[in-house]
Amino acid sequence: MFAKQLKSSGGRWSRRELLTLPAMALGACARSPRLVIYVNSYHLGYGSSDAVADGIRENLAGKPVILETIYLDGKRRPEGLPEAAARALARIREAEPAVVLVSDDDAMIHLVAPHLRAGPTPVLFCGVNWTASPYEVPNRYVSGMIEVLPVEETLRMVLGVKPECKELFILSEDSASERKSRAFLDPIYWRNGLSTTYGLVPDFDHWKKAFRWANDHADLIFFITNGAIREWDKQAAVNHIREWMRIPVFTCDEHMMPFAVVGRVKVAKEQGEWVAQQALRVIDGASPAEIPLARNQKSQLLTNPEMAALIQYPLPAPEQG
Repeated sequence: MFAKQLKSSGGRWSRRELLTLPAMALGACARSPRLVIYVNSYHLGYGSSDAVADGIRENLAGKPVILETIYLDGKRRPEGLPEAAARALARIREAEPAVVLVSDDDAMIHLVAPHLRAGPTPVLFCGVNWTASPYEVPNRYVSGMIEVLPVEETLRMVLGVKPECKELFILSEDSASERKSRAFLDPIYWRNGLSTTYGLVPDFDHWKKAFRWANDHADLIFFITNGAIREWDKQAAVNHIREWMRIPVFTCDEHMMPFAVVGRVKVAKEQGEWVAQQALRVIDGASPAEIPLARNQKSQLLTNPEMAALIQYPLPAPEQG
């Protein structure tokens, strides 16, 4: 049995799915389906968090679980995060789920740290960039998986082809997660001999200007993400890159590959798979205190031959297996 309900609340989407065993198997269970609430910091349609959500849903499928998803819409409507988090908290208090899952920093900032960190509901997180220390977790009620991007591996790959690159331009959205990441990314850039300039942009017009500037003043562009860049236009962005790209653009996120030449990218689905598996452990009686803090491990090489051809960038051979 597989049932879904989608509903809109002030432009933000919630999603409920009943993921159960076949009727005979369910009848053999000694308990009713347990509610799991998943709070996604972003919105349906944002590539990385969609992959996390897929990992959660697929690993809870066939289990006696009701999965309810709440989207905070933090990238498109950051000003609405306090209100969205308040609604999520009200739903959690009302429904008393067996476990709460959250992905990415906005949910940690606005929901977990101020309201859920001290229990009593178990919380498992993923997609939290680099460290969970600012949220004073893990603890007896909260554990999870931090997200570490394969930036160093990608830089070494690119610098192996272009060792003359010295000036790096970091192009991304202007968001809390990107500002947080600077403290962890800067040492990686510097120990690889790169000087850095940041372009954290609020909207598409600023992105276009920053991209043109970088191609005249830098040797290499790291295009991190675009979810909070307002008025983003995918086809217009591709056309702009085709017209103005003169230097290599790399990324570490799969959904950014249409705009890059090459990348060693995170496998976002890994985080959803992990957090769902741990949720089943909690439902079976484990405490978050028994679940050690983890970090993502998987990455994959991706290339964009069309973009590479524009600047005659020699692409690495595909990985085997």
